[in-house]
Amino acid sequence: PKRALTPAQQAARENLIEKHKQARTCKRCGAEQESRRDLYGGICKNCLHLEMLEEEHDRAAEWARQMLSNPGKWVVLDTETSGLDNPEVVQVAVVAPDGREIFVSLVRPKGEIEPGAIAVHGITLDMVSSAPPFDVIYEHLVGALDGKQIVAYNVEFDQLVLDRECRRHNLPFPVNRWVCAMEQYAAWYGEWSDYHQDFRWQKLPGGDHSAAGDCRAVLDLMRKMAQDGKDSKDEN
Repeated sequence: PKRALTPAQQAARENLIEKHKQARTCKRCGAEQESRRDLYGGICKNCLHLEMLEEEHDRAAEWARQMLSNPGKWVVLDTETSGLDNPEVVQVAVVAPDGREIFVSLVRPKGEIEPGAIAVHGITLDMVSSAPPFDVIYEHLVGALDGKQIVAYNVEFDQLVLDRECRRHNLPFPVNRWVCAMEQYAAWYGEWSDYHQDFRWQKLPGGDHSAAGDCRAVLDLMRKMAQDGKDSKDEN
């Protein structure tokens, strides 16, 4: 028969079991894993993901604080368009960080405005029939952007629209640095997509689908992010 362990041996055995248990236990949540190989620096996969979300949240909040602390270096831009099929600008706005409208104008497109676009922003062909075309407002727009970093909600779309307008009228595309407030807000909001392995984009809260109104909504959003109130995202 197997000899019974002495009290000292039993204590040593229990200490060894506890040591192995601690080696595979997450330091953050305390969940025991099947193997220590499931830990990364002592942190389980779920907690590692949570840490990443928190870091990205804090980084986006810091971005907003840094931008708002340097108001002379950037502006917010937004466009309203004729639709999604070969879109033309029908309204454009450039707003300063203090909410002051630097440049706002309706723009007369060459083509029609899609009914779906009208349903969103309410701008009809009659409203822009006497508005200047893009090549006329171009110099005013470039002047409003001169030397400034451009903040936009969904930079990719606004860049595409302006690039197409410049190409239509044989005008140079404005040389400015762009930053996407939508991507920063998505990181701050923190809703993760396993499918895309990235943060889900969120609709602009508070926008009224006018160019100037959406610019001011971006400013309000940046101020909220800078305050870093994690619970404030639930208010949206």
